[in-house]
Amino acid sequence: MPFERKSPKAAFALFIGGLFLTEGVHSESINPCPINRMSTGFIPSLTEKYELEGSGIRVFYTHSGDNQLVDQTDSNSNGVPDYVENVARQADAARKAFNLLGFRDPLESARYRGASYIDINVGNMSGNGLAYSEPASYSAVPQRGDACSIRLDISDRLDKFPGSWSVVSHELFHLYQYGYMEFKRPWLLEPTANWAERVIRTGSLHPAPGLAQPLPASMAEMQSQVFAQSFPYDFWSRLASFMDEADEVMHLPNALRYATYTDGTSIFKDDYVRGFAFLSAVLQSLEAESTVVSSLNGWPPYQWGENQSSASHDARILKVIQRAVRRTGVRNSEIDAFLAIE
Repeated sequence: MPFERKSPKAAFALFIGGLFLTEGVHSESINPCPINRMSTGFIPSLTEKYELEGSGIRVFYTHSGDNQLVDQTDSNSNGVPDYVENVARQADAARKAFNLLGFRDPLESARYRGASYIDINVGNMSGNGLAYSEPASYSAVPQRGDACSIRLDISDRLDKFPGSWSVVSHELFHLYQYGYMEFKRPWLLEPTANWAERVIRTGSLHPAPGLAQPLPASMAEMQSQVFAQSFPYDFWSRLASFMDEADEVMHLPNALRYATYTDGTSIFKDDYVRGFAFLSAVLQSLEAESTVVSSLNGWPPYQWGENQSSASHDARILKVIQRAVRRTGVRNSEIDAFLAIE
């Protein structure tokens, strides 16, 4: 097993072949690569490519111009800047861990099955990172060819990267989320990506168990404390701490568990995660719910447009989470009050 729990808890899903079966089986058509972009943002300036062998991960960067790497140190003299190599190493290690811990690789999803690569563009951007939900090809851009890919952008100015940075893992997990569902509500996406990125960080939850506020007990509290927030970390941390009463010990293959950055520091800072099986089950249920919503509204499965981020989905997403909680069999007065929200 990829992890073991420090203490027993109720089983809530059937684990078969790496998947937690939680909803009725449904099928979706394979999404072709719909867009051939001539250029987008800064990526035409990224003339260099580093491909981590056998990973399906390509990193694009440049040595000059507005998007040149701030730190071009190449300590192992392999012709690839450490910054670029470490971006690829973090992405590869986190991806392998996510897959082993029960999440479906985005390139195995129906939405992204037509894509061949995860492309990471390292350049000068306003934030630290950004994930894109649409697969695309960039045949007019250097080094890309005609391959279809899914895209991450990572800043080339992360101070003392890799250090304690986990932004690559965070943005990568957004691709996992997009591979499952169309819903793009901030209160759902951002804190669960923060939860998942802790696969490589010290500490399994933020806030730490015991420090998070109690779960909402009414729709008014749900609206003000969760739906209206972009980063309701307390809600998800509290929920995870109930779903798993103790941290889970990961059992990764040694070559992965002790993988390092170019400076020899460990990518994985400890052996613990918490509530990943529950999070995987929620994502699978939201995939099924996305299919329902597409059918009800006559929307193409992968082309909801601005409807992806509509607040009208909040109540439906809440019901999915409540069903997932009920399946665990975990009950107490706080959980009961949360489950009673209508």
